[in-house]
Amino acid sequence: MNREFFNSLACGVHASVIAAVLLVIPLSFQSCNDDDAALEVPQYELHRGTLSDISWSKSYTPREFENAFSTAIGGMDLNLLKSIGMDMGPMFGKIADGLLENQGDVLQELFDEEQGRKGAKWEMQAYSITFNSVGYKGEPIELSAIVAFPNAVNGTQFHVLDNISVYNHARVDENDRVPSKVGDIMLLRAFYNQLVVIPDEEGSGASIDHYFAETENDRNAQQTIDAIKAALELIGGMGIEMKEGYGTWNFGISLGGETCVGFHHYMELNATPEERRLVNLKATFGGAGVITPSMYFDLFDKGETVASLDMGLALNQLEGLLELPALAFGGYDPKTQLFSPELFERKSQKFPGVTLMESRRQMLGREFPQDAFQKIFQNDMLDSNGRFNHDSPKTQALFSYFKKCDLGCGWTPSVKFTLVWSDEDQMMLPYMHQQAYNNLRKLPGGGTNPLMKKHEVDLSFLGQLLASTSHHVLCAYYFLECVGNENPEDLGTY
Repeated sequence: MNREFFNSLACGVHASVIAAVLLVIPLSFQSCNDDDAALEVPQYELHRGTLSDISWSKSYTPREFENAFSTAIGGMDLNLLKSIGMDMGPMFGKIADGLLENQGDVLQELFDEEQGRKGAKWEMQAYSITFNSVGYKGEPIELSAIVAFPNAVNGTQFHVLDNISVYNHARVDENDRVPSKVGDIMLLRAFYNQLVVIPDEEGSGASIDHYFAETENDRNAQQTIDAIKAALELIGGMGIEMKEGYGTWNFGISLGGETCVGFHHYMELNATPEERRLVNLKATFGGAGVITPSMYFDLFDKGETVASLDMGLALNQLEGLLELPALAFGGYDPKTQLFSPELFERKSQKFPGVTLMESRRQMLGREFPQDAFQKIFQNDMLDSNGRFNHDSPKTQALFSYFKKCDLGCGWTPSVKFTLVWSDEDQMMLPYMHQQAYNNLRKLPGGGTNPLMKKHEVDLSFLGQLLASTSHHVLCAYYFLECVGNENPEDLGTY
């Protein structure tokens, strides 16, 4: 399927694709966890990435695709956007107005073109799987993912897949809506004859009783690799092959944007030779996540950001650190020496009888006083004004950890990388992304890196909106661009 085909259909295709595909629909410089002993599970490591089970599978014709998918994008109902009465621009106007019109016809064209090009009849095949991996504390864990690919029907011998598209999803705060249970819009990347792999984050899906440490970039990257291994094992058992020299497209937005950037960093700097051969990273297209956590928390320290939603996101990120070993923080135990009991209570007891994911979702809906961020640290880490005391060894250990987890500086990509953000998306700090782009495009010997691009999405037509609304609209644009362009890196600029 070529880019010209999508361009010829313009917004009408995008509208139909969006409405049709949502099955019902989110690197550190070194490993961020310095406790090597805690991360070593030698006997279990032999089984990393092996397929554990197939939870369910479905095949879809274009009409079945149309009937299976919701009209929501990333949890945002386009009809709601339309009812707000704002000028959403021509693309969103057409999506909102034609949401339920001619969906099957457009999808039929997509399928017919690809089937004609490949000379075989096929359907979209989706599998929800569980696979073996290692949790961020180093423990054996079973994770889940959804995998999709075009598959032959009627006994046709078919075929070899061209590439892999791996997507780390945006934040999902209801476990019955994670990709492994309901799918995701990014499954449409399979239309480009690709193996699509979308893992659930740790702490959701099959691992609902765990918690997700989003700053543990290397471990999260290894879990993504394990999902790819399991997907390759799945198709291998069906006699489906990857073409010789295949590569992997790396996608992610919002929470998944951070994981996506971390995956790229890990593949270039820390991956084993076997992992590099298995993945063969081709390009990255993602962002709009907390890619430089030290900057994010430094802003709170300076009192520059006190928005309630931002506060909730920051507290969420901190909650995932409570189980990390003390060695990750220079020997300080996070539960007893860095964070106050309030944070642990907020994580495990504030909403008794609900899952950690539900607790997180409820917490994001709360209002926070301006001093809530400071209250969750030990008193000896703060000064008389409630800000961080940077002379405190504990504070220094905490910020040292965050700086090791920063992805926006200290390295230069040697594989194509397009960083995505919008200046109107205040929830994910556009200046953090601009600074990261400026840092990563600098070559060590001077000059600029031609492999590093940016993709700034102009959402100025939205006017003054809640940060969360602008962020969701950015995610919607991102999905449109990922499924509407086989090589979305072409959208990037310097």
